[in-house]
Amino acid sequence: MDEIVNLLDKNLKYIKHEITKDTIYIYVVSNKKRLEKEIARVGERMSLIEASKYLRKNTANVGKSTVSNILKKRKSKNTRNQ
Repeated sequence: MDEIVNLLDKNLKYIKHEITKDTIYIYVVSNKKRLEKEIARVGERMSLIEASKYLRKNTANVGKSTVSNILKKRKSKNTRNQ
């Protein structure tokens, strides 16, 4: 299973998998900074609700509050650096 996950993304670490009926669920751990960067990228282009729906479907199970918090954190960090 590690090999399959590695083919998808070399930055993912395989944890476990489950098979339920005709669906396989693969649990992995991702690089947090990379995930936050992706959440911010999507959140900057969509509303919080649209971003959370998109991310849940394509990337990670995150809510609109998570997207909002990451955007605020990045904005705060950018203002301090200026």
